[in-house]
Amino acid sequence: MAASDLHDFLAGDGAAPASAEHSVGGDAADTPRPAENLAATATFGVGNRFEIHPDQPIADLDTVTANAYAAHDRRDPRAMAFALVCHGAMPPRADAANVLRGIENPSLLKLLDFAVVPWPADGVERVAMVFEQPRGSRLTASHTVPTGPMGEDALARLIFQPAVQALRELKMRRVVHGHINPTNLFLGDEAGKGVVLGECVSMPPGFAQPAVFEPVERGMALPAGRGAGSQLDDLYALGVTVLYLITGQDPAAGQDDRAITAAKLEHGSYKALVEGRRIPANLIEPLRGLLMDDPGERWSLDDLELWLNGRRLTPKQSRPAKRAVRPLDFAGRMLWTAPTLAGAMADRPAEAGDLIERGHLQGWLRHGLEDTDLAELVGEAIEGARPGPAGSEADRRLARVLMALYPPAPIRYRGQSLAPEAMGNALLHAVTTGGHVQETAEIIAAQLPLFWINVQHGFKPDFVALVKTFEKVRSFLGRSGLGYGLERCLYELNPAMPCMSPILEGRYVQDLAGLMGSLEEVAKRPDRPQHPIDRHILAFVPTRGARVPDRLLVQAASETDPVERILATLDILGDLQVRAKTERLPGLCGWMATYVAPAVDRFKSRTLRGKVREELAKQADMGDLSRLAGLLHNVKLLQRDAMGFRRAQHEYQVIGRAIQGLQDKLKRPEALVTGIGRQAAAVTASGLAALALVGIVLASGL
Repeated sequence: MAASDLHDFLAGDGAAPASAEHSVGGDAADTPRPAENLAATATFGVGNRFEIHPDQPIADLDTVTANAYAAHDRRDPRAMAFALVCHGAMPPRADAANVLRGIENPSLLKLLDFAVVPWPADGVERVAMVFEQPRGSRLTASHTVPTGPMGEDALARLIFQPAVQALRELKMRRVVHGHINPTNLFLGDEAGKGVVLGECVSMPPGFAQPAVFEPVERGMALPAGRGAGSQLDDLYALGVTVLYLITGQDPAAGQDDRAITAAKLEHGSYKALVEGRRIPANLIEPLRGLLMDDPGERWSLDDLELWLNGRRLTPKQSRPAKRAVRPLDFAGRMLWTAPTLAGAMADRPAEAGDLIERGHLQGWLRHGLEDTDLAELVGEAIEGARPGPAGSEADRRLARVLMALYPPAPIRYRGQSLAPEAMGNALLHAVTTGGHVQETAEIIAAQLPLFWINVQHGFKPDFVALVKTFEKVRSFLGRSGLGYGLERCLYELNPAMPCMSPILEGRYVQDLAGLMGSLEEVAKRPDRPQHPIDRHILAFVPTRGARVPDRLLVQAASETDPVERILATLDILGDLQVRAKTERLPGLCGWMATYVAPAVDRFKSRTLRGKVREELAKQADMGDLSRLAGLLHNVKLLQRDAMGFRRAQHEYQVIGRAIQGLQDKLKRPEALVTGIGRQAAAVTASGLAALALVGIVLASGL
């Protein structure tokens, strides 16, 4: 944001002008993005209320996981709106969007509606979210760009008050924002009016948040591994945002994420971020309260409101980690606390392994840090890292030791840093981006989330659900068959995630009805896939309330009996149609009528095969998969075919023996001539006898 924008915003001399770089509409919207179908629009809502224009991008409103486009409300053509069309690897927060849709709060960017739409640009279904367009530009383009400092009164009136109003609304709705920073604040539509807090539903909390705006533990985690967080995390982010506006400078200027995290661990967030900066005396109290590293000591929303109302609270002092009487020399660094040692060991795993194996770590904890309890906990962590099926023992041992040294930190394993509650997001991000899938799977298989829970100080009710979840997904990970494995873990850990099966061809499928409807559409394509189900579909459906019996999963994976595999597939789809309450699926039934051809060929009777094919065609038109399955599983038909086949076999054997007898006689000509002569003589004799008898009868009559 240009300096003049902030100046006008603070001075109240008229609405802050949108700079060319950050204009909401302007010339940027006239430049279409490449490879998009610019003639089409996307519409959704009751009566196709909202219309989104792919040919009118608004780059200034893009997020990490969504592109912004012009939109308008057909019900109110004068309303200014824009749409975020999600494209990233991380799914939007549908639960939060449902809660916030239509909420009227002047300090929150209003979400008008959202839906899954066929996106004209690429034909793929995407989540589109329509918001009221902010009247002003972003407060700043980047928190790393210096800007003019803001005064105390302006901060209270233009930042603190609207932020409290927005956070109070979110608290009532039980929604964590997760993206409070200067780049997600918009200028008000009138001079001197407070900022508007930007959207928070296009991506998981913290996914695009700079690490400096996160509490130290969340800042350690990878963006996809931070978890849902709490409103206390939003208040911490507000504190860092205010610090930026007070000083006009990046709170982490000249430091990368690791350096600022290490400084927070060593000195506490307040000292690490504020030291050396000139802070107005009246703002020290709220900054100190908001930047407390201990969530239990951090200012709550009520505390902040009391301060705004003129009540002065006792300044809080952060409690730094216990400092050793003598430092530990690790990789050339002199370390005084367990948290900083854990961070250094995570960065240097080879040296950390040597420190553990030589026993120097526990010795320093006992004699340097003088913490016998911690030394014993680290010892338990080392002893519990036994050989296992996932990863190396050394990697598991180091991960457990790091958790013991600093329990609030995320799980750090082979370069990954993940909060247990964020394991689903981390796994999804790894799968969709080709990232560290193996490492994430090993964290689950090695039961590291359960160890993390065990070393935490104090019990939280959420831990019970986490334990159950990880015990379940670990059992799924250990099974490689259909319906299990990594895919099943993915859907169990991400219950709102759409099905990722390539069979669905870009459709955004979230439930059983959507799955069956999408398969119906796929069935109508001339280039449809060979098989109607795959590992993703069979892992997806149990998480949507349709458990598939293991017997069918085993049969559906059969490589030795194609008929067994086909019939199991038909049975599974038939059951899904019933559960989804989808009445007619003629396209899918027609697909299956062709797919089950080998199962029809198992009938021995040619006539019966023809009749079964005719009946399959009739049943397919009715669109009921269960009828197809019932026909192919019909016991009477199978018995009739078996009996007919046995009868035919018997007749074949009888005829075969007769033919064999004749063939044997043909091999002995003299015996054949003698036999024929005897038969001829017998016939001749019989004829002569008959003639003689006739003569006698005639003579007697005369």
